[in-house]
Amino acid sequence: MVGQYDVDWLLEPRFTRLLDTMAASPGAFSGVRFFGALNSGERESVFPRGSGGVWRDPAGPIDFTVTLEALGALV
Repeated sequence: MVGQYDVDWLLEPRFTRLLDTMAASPGAFSGVRFFGALNSGERESVFPRGSGGVWRDPAGPIDFTVTLEALGALV
């Protein structure tokens, strides 16, 4: 199993190598675990500055664009 703390990092160009390695070795990985699907949109490093961009305004719509893009990169 591979763990990734924040789903937003899967869209970072530096993670392309990780995703390519996983795709080239399907028998080596049984799963991928990540966090931050419900608060994506602001990559967390050591000290988060906010709570993401999924639902900034309770009266506004929920936007899972970044989460779905990251899942697309993973798949």
